[in-house]
Amino acid sequence: MKKMMSDFQAEQSSKHEKLLAVVEEFRLAVDFLVQKNESLQTQVNGLEKERTVNFQYISSLESKVDSFERSARSTCIEIRNLPTSQPETKSSLVENVVQIGKILNVPMLTTEVKDIFRIKTKDPANKTVIVDFTSVLLKERFVSKYKKCNKENNRLTTEKLRISGPSKPIFISENLSTKLKKLFYLAREHAKANDFKFCWASNGKIFLRKREGGPLVRVNNESDLKISSDNQ
Repeated sequence: MKKMMSDFQAEQSSKHEKLLAVVEEFRLAVDFLVQKNESLQTQVNGLEKERTVNFQYISSLESKVDSFERSARSTCIEIRNLPTSQPETKSSLVENVVQIGKILNVPMLTTEVKDIFRIKTKDPANKTVIVDFTSVLLKERFVSKYKKCNKENNRLTTEKLRISGPSKPIFISENLSTKLKKLFYLAREHAKANDFKFCWASNGKIFLRKREGGPLVRVNNESDLKISSDNQ
């Protein structure tokens, strides 16, 4: 009987030791996983921080590029729907601009055009003309007079420029930076969707107005469009 009890106790002790060993092994495994998780979490936090820093750096670079673009385009306008003449030279394009100036009551010299060229568009026969004036004041006067003519229903056309063929409207606007062009497009879409009567760009700034005489909404970024929707 004593031997049986002794053997039983020995067996139980062995099982207990094995169980303790398994528990210890499990504890060590859990500790390892916890440490591994903490290490991974530290790495994730580090990557998140790095991503935030990179995002801020990219945003800073984009702002600098946009600022540079705005400065470079501050004296520029776009003329759209001006038919291509054959042959066409920079000099002939400048003469067209001078003629447009006369129609808009903005007398100017050919030497007040620093550069002029066409850029690619969907219609190769009517590529957009970029005009770079020698001063911001001349650019602003040109755009302002064009808008005034439109308000007075005295629209600029190819006929007024004595260009042969059917009379077509000629459009003049500021030459916006890439970032502002995208924002201006979004603002126009927002205006259509939310019944804003006016949406325009002036001096590198974008504005919305619900109705004549209504409050002016300055659009600096996409967030302003969301705020505008929420405030309706």
